[in-house]
Amino acid sequence: MNLNELKKLIEQIVDPSNEMTIGETSSIKHISYDEDKKIINLKVAMGKLGGEGEKKFRRDIARVVKIDAGYQGLHLELEESKIFNSIVQKPIHFIGVISGKGGVGKSSVAANIAYRLSKRGYKVGIIDADVYGSSLPTLLEVPHENPKFDENKKILPIKKDDMELISTEFFTNPGQPVIWRGGMLNSMISHFFYDVKWHDDTNKITLVLNSDNTVEFYTDNMSTIYIKGTYTLEQQQEEYVPFIYIVDILSV
Repeated sequence: MNLNELKKLIEQIVDPSNEMTIGETSSIKHISYDEDKKIINLKVAMGKLGGEGEKKFRRDIARVVKIDAGYQGLHLELEESKIFNSIVQKPIHFIGVISGKGGVGKSSVAANIAYRLSKRGYKVGIIDADVYGSSLPTLLEVPHENPKFDENKKILPIKKDDMELISTEFFTNPGQPVIWRGGMLNSMISHFFYDVKWHDDTNKITLVLNSDNTVEFYTDNMSTIYIKGTYTLEQQQEEYVPFIYIVDILSV
C-alpha cells in the first residue's frame, strides 16, 4: 500500500474530541515513509489533546497503519488545533472595517454597524484588532477591565447592550502605549479568533483592522480569506473579498 492509499485510510478515522473525520478537518499535517527505519512518520492535528479521547485516537491510527496497511512501525505526533470549535469554523458573517491609514473613523463605523445589527436581532461580536489605535471600548462606554476566563481557559468577551466585545485595550493598563510587534502582535490577534468564548448563537462579527494588519481565517468551507488594511480596491477584489460599502471621507 502506497502513501496516498494509506492517507485515504487515515482520513476516515474519527477524532473523538470533535466527532469529525481526519479528512473532514484536513488534519494530516505531514506523512512520509522512512525507508531506513521502516516506519511511517505522521503528524496529525486533534481537536483536544489528553484523556481517553487521545488514547483512543492514537490506537485507531496505529491500527490502520500497522494492521490494515501492514507497515512495521509508526512515529506519531499529535498537536492540538485551535481552529476546531472556534468562530472560524462556524457559519458566521465577518464584516471587516478597514482603511489604508489610521484616524479616519473605522471604530466609529464598526460600532454603528454592530449596534444596528444588534437592534435587528442579530447576535453580534466585535473584534477590535486596531492594535495601535484601539478606541471601541471608549466609543461603547465600556469601562476598562481585564477579561475573565471560563473553565476551559477560554477568554470571555466583555458584554455591552447585547453585543460582545474583545479588544487589545483590555489586555493593557489604562494609558499604557502598545509596542507589540511581530509574533506578539500576531499571537494576540490569533487569540481573538481561536481563544474567545463567543455566544453560541453569534452570527455576525464586526472586525476592525489597523492599516498594518493582515488577517487570515477560515470559513465554514475551509476557503482562505485575506483582509489587509493597505489593500487597494482592485487588490481586494482580486482576493474575492466582497464589498458591502465604501465610506468616502473628505477633508478640507
